Amino acid sequence: RPAQPLNNLYQLQACPHLLTLARTIQQFRDQGIHSADISALRGFVSELRDKFVRIPLHTSLIEQLAASLASPGFAARQKVEAGLLDGGDELPAILDLMYTGEGAAAVLRLLCLYCAVHGGIPRKAYDGLRRDFLNTYGHEHLLTLAALQRAGLVDRRESRRSAFPLVREAFGLLAQEEGAGADATPDIHFTYAGYAPLSVRVVQAALSGSGWGGVEAALGALPGPTAELAQGVGPEGQPTTRTDRGPLLGGGGAAPAGVDLGTGARRPLVLVVYVGGVTAAEVAALRWLAAQRRVPCDFLVATTGVVSGRSLVQEFMPPGG
Repeated sequence: RPAQPLNNLYQLQACPHLLTLARTIQQFRDQGIHSADISALRGFVSELRDKFVRIPLHTSLIEQLAASLASPGFAARQKVEAGLLDGGDELPAILDLMYTGEGAAAVLRLLCLYCAVHGGIPRKAYDGLRRDFLNTYGHEHLLTLAALQRAGLVDRRESRRSAFPLVREAFGLLAQEEGAGADATPDIHFTYAGYAPLSVRVVQAALSGSGWGGVEAALGALPGPTAELAQGVGPEGQPTTRTDRGPLLGGGGAAPAGVDLGTGARRPLVLVVYVGGVTAAEVAALRWLAAQRRVPCDFLVATTGVVSGRSLVQEFMPPGG
């Protein structure tokens, strides 16, 4: 069905895919109309109905998405995001967006990203930024800023250096400039137009031949505690905790979806749990890894909710803010 391939396509790739599908349906229709075999005609009609019913819906969605992507506001936000991921100081650009009428949620989202990349807002700019934000969007957002500070999302920069450059390099979060186009070697960078979701890279590392052994320094630099426990099976079938280090599934080789190499048995199923929410792009990246045989398993995702950058920030904002 059209919906299934589109789940894993970037917007610029979805349009050609739908165009190719529409041409295929046209060929099916031309062949079916001139078919003298009633059974073949019945099968063609059934297949045509299955393929065609969702094309208008997905075409409309892509047209609306394309209009949003072409808007000046989106281009400005994307430029700031790309600069931040490259390590640039985009605080003046974020302030310009705030002064020119960008929405509060969009500005807060960019400030959260800025703090994640740079370890916080410079102390000399912090108080002035808070004052200008409240004057622009209303003093009811004083509670919003306080909540974001308690959550560690928007805060002053302390003396410690940001861990993002280390994490970015260790996990290969950014696509190389010469390989970031639509025809580049496929990887999960497609989910964010050149950025690979960190959570999915952590899962990839756990399933690789060396496990987390090669990225321990980067994992230790991330916020929150890190623990590595591997479940084994005791002599009587009871679950136990393995103390040995290494890949969770015993190797980094890949196998066809649902089938283990050499045995014909189903591949292992890995449960990935997101507490606090997961984005649709992260789910798409996990789905793509399993379908492209980049990992020796299939995935089941459990989460407390599906979120986006905007919806996550809005959780801290007053109703209607």
